[in-house]
Amino acid sequence: MFHTILFIGFPEIITVLIIAVMLFGADKLPEIARTFGKTVRQMRDASDDIKREIMKPVDDVKNEVKTQTDEVSPFQEVQKEIADAREEIEEFTRGPVKRD
Repeated sequence: MFHTILFIGFPEIITVLIIAVMLFGADKLPEIARTFGKTVRQMRDASDDIKREIMKPVDDVKNEVKTQTDEVSPFQEVQKEIADAREEIEEFTRGPVKRD
C-alpha cells in the first residue's frame, strides 16, 4: 500500500523526504507535517460542506417527487381496478350469445 500512494513509488518518497530534511531541518519536519495535516483536514471539511450544500436542494427535490408519487399512487390503483373491471365485462360479453 505504501508504494502506491498517489502513484508515487518508494524511491520518490525517500527523495522528497531527503529534500525536505535538507531544506527545513529535522527539527521542523514534525511541525510542517502537523500543519500539512491540518490543512488537508480543513480542505476535506470544506469539500464536505460544499457537497452538502449542493446535495441539499437535490434531496429536497427527491423528497418532493416522492411525495407527489405517493399522492398519485392511489389514483393509479383506482385506474387499475377500473381497467380490471372493464376487462372482466369484456370477457363476459364476448361469450356466445344464446338466442331462443
